[in-house]
Amino acid sequence: MDAYVGDWLQLILRWVHLITGIAWIGASFYFVWLDNSLEPPRDPSDADKGIGGELWAVHGGGFYVVRKFRIAPETLPATLHWFKWEAYWTWISGFALLFVMYYLNAQVYLFDRSLAGLTSLQAIGISVALIVVGWLFYDQLCKRLGFEREAWIAGAMIAFVTLAAWGLSHLFSGRGMYIQIGAMLGTIMVANVAHVIIPSQRKLVAAARRLRAAFLQSSSQVAQGVGHSHHRRDRGARAGDGHRAAEAAGGKRRGDLRAGAGDRWAALRVMSRRQAHAGGFRCCAEGRQARRAGAHHGQRPEDLRAGGRDQGDADR
Repeated sequence: MDAYVGDWLQLILRWVHLITGIAWIGASFYFVWLDNSLEPPRDPSDADKGIGGELWAVHGGGFYVVRKFRIAPETLPATLHWFKWEAYWTWISGFALLFVMYYLNAQVYLFDRSLAGLTSLQAIGISVALIVVGWLFYDQLCKRLGFEREAWIAGAMIAFVTLAAWGLSHLFSGRGMYIQIGAMLGTIMVANVAHVIIPSQRKLVAAARRLRAAFLQSSSQVAQGVGHSHHRRDRGARAGDGHRAAEAAGGKRRGDLRAGAGDRWAALRVMSRRQAHAGGFRCCAEGRQARRAGAHHGQRPEDLRAGGRDQGDADR
């Protein structure tokens, strides 16, 4: 490649990589701050619509209000903004820069002949293989240990990166070793977006549009992928509502409930809580049996439902 063209190409790729990286990190920090700054909705009717928090802000001469739903709105708009291309373009521009600068000039920048008798193709093959292995190691680590063992995952990743850096120090140049470790970590981050977060979000959106009870499970997968979980729900407050929604649905399967007698999204919220908290099932079953028994002894249904909830809380 002509030196003049190569310099211009490297300059363009550097700036694209820098700008998209800032956009990616900035968006991530913004949503972390946003989740930590949400306040309870001021309008009680918003809470009834399923809004869990809101935030008011002023910027650029205008006022903004951001609302976060506990589960999902009744209807989703035709245009839904996704935050993914910042990550994708950061990786695309970074790998392109790695190729143009380090792979096309491997003998100069990537490896050191005085350390190991590698050829350019061998050094490039090691680099690409380690990028792929890094993602596979992280992905399998998360799947096998689970996100509840984050300390173990962090320790294993530190050991893996340390071992990779030590091995590369005997093959690559100092500059090549540092850029290789950065490429491995960046690939892990972007692959996590592409193969974990975004697919889970697509399932979440599809479940919301189909009113499926599997929505909560998809939502938890997104929260695990991102590393944040902001869902705090009471365990038994809606156990009686769950029984009434089941009766209104005419005995249909729990996963296909649609509350025909009232707000259909109330049924979705009830089912999500029933899926997340097995105690709700137990409470509903006990309440149903108690009401049947109490009908023969003259007890009021309200007292029996209250007793069933208290028993469910005691069991948990």
